[in-house]
Amino acid sequence: MTKFGLVPSLTAISFVVLSGICVLSAHGRQQYNNAFKEKYIDPSSKDPEKKQLAAAFATAKCNTCHVGKKDKKTRNDYGNALGKILGKNEKAKDKIAAALDEVSSIKIDENDAASKTYGDRIKEGLLPNP
Repeated sequence: MTKFGLVPSLTAISFVVLSGICVLSAHGRQQYNNAFKEKYIDPSSKDPEKKQLAAAFATAKCNTCHVGKKDKKTRNDYGNALGKILGKNEKAKDKIAAALDEVSSIKIDENDAASKTYGDRIKEGLLPNP
């Protein structure tokens, strides 16, 4: 390659590599959303609480665990509690299901002995985070 062919080639390669790095860091955690849906959402249920939860989840989607629409790095309290249990980007369905079970027993307000758990809210047909 000549000098003039080498510089544009290296520039193009650098651009592709840097673009790939940026894309990798932007992947969503659809497996968490799917696991929550599989565990708690039954759209064909006649139970009013389950219908209410299904409707709320259909509207909230990612905001079941996150705050805001653009910055998915900011989690609500439920998302933070789940994140502490799961760690980073867990993919194993059984570990995600176990984490959902564990987080459902956590009190929403740890300082209030009478506080409901996240699981209590889900049973009432509400999203876990108030």
